[in-house]
Amino acid sequence: NEDDDLTIKDSSITYSQSQEVANRAARYAIQYAHSRAEEWGIDVEQTVCNGASAGAITCYEMFLFNTTVRFRPQNTGLEPVPDLDQIKINVAAGRAGALVSPEVRAVTEDTVAAMAPGAAVYDLHGDEDTVVDISKAQFLVETMEEFLIPAELDIATGEGHSIFEYQFNKTHPERLNTMFDFIELYLSGNVGEDDDVDNDDVDNDDDVDEDDDDVDNDDDNSVCEDDDNAIKFLAASRTPPVFVNGCRQVARKGGCSKTIVVELCCQSCANFWK
Repeated sequence: NEDDDLTIKDSSITYSQSQEVANRAARYAIQYAHSRAEEWGIDVEQTVCNGASAGAITCYEMFLFNTTVRFRPQNTGLEPVPDLDQIKINVAAGRAGALVSPEVRAVTEDTVAAMAPGAAVYDLHGDEDTVVDISKAQFLVETMEEFLIPAELDIATGEGHSIFEYQFNKTHPERLNTMFDFIELYLSGNVGEDDDVDNDDVDNDDDVDEDDDDVDNDDDNSVCEDDDNAIKFLAASRTPPVFVNGCRQVARKGGCSKTIVVELCCQSCANFWK
């Protein structure tokens, strides 16, 4: 009919609706799995969504938007489904994913407030991806940082769109383990625990040094802060440039074997590098 023709002609509306339909379809699948939680041994309070390409985009869609709190809901006309909104994605982890254009699906304070508390997102992306350009994944991470949502972009240098074999390469288990470590970290609720331990150490150091002004500051481990801006600049100055989110990512990928990284990322290196 005429209304359908109008919808097809408006790519913004069509794409927005396709995203919402994918969101709902995935939520129905998770709802079914949750209904058999006891039988299958599922913890419904710890839900991870993993996908690749369009599957990753759908995971990020569910992670960020439910069926009720939406950006420009009038674009699609789809009715809210409150029962599906009970499903929260705690960690969205994907390959070659992205955040769609803000003109279509914008993250807002309201959409963030409806998310699972402490939720986090991880994306593995090839820097030579010609299907989903890495700039779209960078936009995802930048948007998450704007709203203080934990996010990590793991860049596969020299890789394109299909990076399954790269991630699941048996001779490089660290590539898959990086994603699993991220998931475990944010599902466990232990984010910041290492910081608490360090803070205790700081307090103890302060107690010891209070009465000794002559102690060399270089030996005072209480001053241990990350310089995320500096490590981003350092990575970007490489040839070819490397995009990183900050010290935590660099430390988790083993960068603390370099003296300059230890100097710029003291806290993360202390917490993550063994």
